[in-house]
Amino acid sequence: MKTESLPFPIHRWLPRLAFLLILLLASAVTPALAAPTGTITVNTLSDNNISGDGFCTLREAITRANAGAPTADCPGATAAPNAIIFSVNGTITLASTLPTITGALTITGNGTTNTIIEASATPNTANWRVFAFNSASAFQLSGLTLRNGGNDSTFGVSGGCLSIYVAGASLTLTNTVFSHCIAEGSGGGAIAATSGGTIIISNSTFSNNTSADGTGGGGAIYLNGNSGSASLTISDSAFNNNSLTSTGSGQAGGAINCVVCTLSITNTTFDGNSAATTATN
Repeated sequence: MKTESLPFPIHRWLPRLAFLLILLLASAVTPALAAPTGTITVNTLSDNNISGDGFCTLREAITRANAGAPTADCPGATAAPNAIIFSVNGTITLASTLPTITGALTITGNGTTNTIIEASATPNTANWRVFAFNSASAFQLSGLTLRNGGNDSTFGVSGGCLSIYVAGASLTLTNTVFSHCIAEGSGGGAIAATSGGTIIISNSTFSNNTSADGTGGGGAIYLNGNSGSASLTISDSAFNNNSLTSTGSGQAGGAINCVVCTLSITNTTFDGNSAATTATN
């Protein structure tokens, strides 16, 4: 009997095939961002909620996106998912925290030097953050600078500029800057997701953010998967001069603290980040 040989050594290819299968399965479960059905245009740098003045502020745009209904000032809103864009360039200085986002939403600025959203004009003076997301759906930011955010107590005190409060949410950041955000509570100077979720970051910069007190750590990012699955993917980004200043037991991460989560980092630089303590548990 003649034995036919395979044209390639299959035992050498099996590990590669298994690796490719893992990649395909991983990509299959990554949350996809649905195309927005409505587009709301912010046409002023003011921060108010005045109906009928002909201007659509960012505050009003988020309110309309949450409601899924347009107004004369902010036409274009539909049931989620919505998109918010900007017809003006400059800095929006918030007088208080923005409305909590309650549905799938994409916010696209005109570039990190053209669209700046700050909690205060001066670092470390605001006691409110910029964005809060409370929906098990998708939230996307691009072309923005977020800075000078602090904490409010609406959903706890984690995440100086952005907090995600619910399991099952996904956050995608592209070409976004987080600067001088400070968390006084359970961690995440810039971003905190305390109930798990998926965070994907590319071409973004985190600088001079601080986790100052509490139990979470992560000078820039705190992601905790104890309440649900958690995944953090970072590529082509930079983390500069972020700090964890609290000495509470169990905290860690001058730049990032990823607890019970999957972490992937490629082509990313870390410079000048510091932690006053390391995890002891």
